[in-house]
Amino acid sequence: MTPDELLAIARAATPGEWKTSGLWPNVFDVAADENDRYKHIANTYSRRHTGASANNAIHIATFSPARVIALLEFVQAWDAWEKFEIEVGAFASVFDALEESGLLRADLLAKRRALDEA
Repeated sequence: MTPDELLAIARAATPGEWKTSGLWPNVFDVAADENDRYKHIANTYSRRHTGASANNAIHIATFSPARVIALLEFVQAWDAWEKFEIEVGAFASVFDALEESGLLRADLLAKRRALDEA
């Protein structure tokens, strides 16, 4: 899945802070607390392992839509920054090569002389 697809899914999910609570020894509830209204998200159940059920509920609640959106937006910003750094780095390399070859200085000097003569 692409980041945009994941963002669309997260934005369509129930907003709010997601929490967990134990309903019975092997069943845990995940719910959103949105504007002081309880909204059921999911139950986790494990026939033999209470720990597995609790861990699954904690995992689901931890990756609430708000957290997923924040994480994906951070990743997209990081990707954009890396692309920007590559472009700036490429430009700087070209600039350095021109300066080292003397072409850049000659060009700037010619423009300066043209301005002075005008």
